[in-house]
Amino acid sequence: MHNHPSGTSFSLSDVHTACMLGMAGMIAVTSKYIYCLFPPEENDNFMRSDYADIVRCYTVRCRTLPLSRRFKSPDLAWEHVAIDMGLRYLRIAFPD
Repeated sequence: MHNHPSGTSFSLSDVHTACMLGMAGMIAVTSKYIYCLFPPEENDNFMRSDYADIVRCYTVRCRTLPLSRRFKSPDLAWEHVAIDMGLRYLRIAFPD
């Protein structure tokens, strides 16, 4: 778990760390949301071999976003990557 003061969800660096260390999941906290990313249910941890596939999928998904969304939070891209890769992704909003 770590904070993201910029307000964005996960970076590729976060995913790299999770895959290289075999983490069971990641949580990023911003001022508005808590973002959670976990490996597929059949895996207890992220695996090193997952990283290249996740990066490829993320790159493709980012390119399919409208240009106006590409430079904002990669949240929408991660939602699609999670579906494509069988990852578990949550975005929990803090109450107003």
